[in-house]
Amino acid sequence: MIAIPIDSQGIDIKSSKLFGNVDMFALYTEKDKSFTFIENSASGNGIKTAKFLKENGVKRTVYSYMGDGPFKELSKNNIDVFYIGKEPLGLSEIIKSLLKN
Repeated sequence: MIAIPIDSQGIDIKSSKLFGNVDMFALYTEKDKSFTFIENSASGNGIKTAKFLKENGVKRTVYSYMGDGPFKELSKNNIDVFYIGKEPLGLSEIIKSLLKN
């Protein structure tokens, strides 16, 4: 499962520049080729957000801005972390890029 931080749901959803402070994540399931959306119950704390993603079965995530604490927590839990640049990207663009790797 791939987690993408987002600011809101809706048409033309793009990634958020935030990670630990983001309110929602789009979760992409490769098997079903579908997205589900979940509220980040750990919003405001990057390390707790990283643990929250692990608890939800995430194997990969992306970020624009992330502190050392969340990065280390994700790595410790064998979650692959990918930098996508400073500007928000569309969800389909992110997924296509990750699935190439």
